[in-house]
Amino acid sequence: MRTRRRTQTRRRTGLIIFGVVLAALGSFGFLLFDGDLDFAGHYEILQAVSYSPHRVAFEIQRTDDQALNGPRYAVLVSDHTPTKIEMKHAIISFWRHRSFTLADQRVSIKWAGPYLLNLTTTAPETNPDWLVKQIHQLGDVRVRYSGQP
Repeated sequence: MRTRRRTQTRRRTGLIIFGVVLAALGSFGFLLFDGDLDFAGHYEILQAVSYSPHRVAFEIQRTDDQALNGPRYAVLVSDHTPTKIEMKHAIISFWRHRSFTLADQRVSIKWAGPYLLNLTTTAPETNPDWLVKQIHQLGDVRVRYSGQP
């Protein structure tokens, strides 16, 4: 009888430890892919184009001291100046699609109305496949992209 209880207790303890380890790994993976563990990135606002005090388009840049593919650029629409954490989530997060990724920093941002943002670029290295994969909606704002490609 005691052997059976010990076996059940060990089994239960093993399942609890396995569950805790699995939850810790899942949390780490979520934080990693959501941008919360991006400690090496440096974020900067390159330009801010206002439509109204409550609707501003920000071009943001992410650089890194480590060897990556180079700087990353994006456009983020907000009602306030984004914090570093908000810029991280806008560029890195797979779950929060809040930015329009840019291939190059050479972009002109113009509002065509409260719900339409025009992005124009002269970047020759922009790939047409990249443009097709973009999400052209930032909350309730539609993004219209023109120029290269």
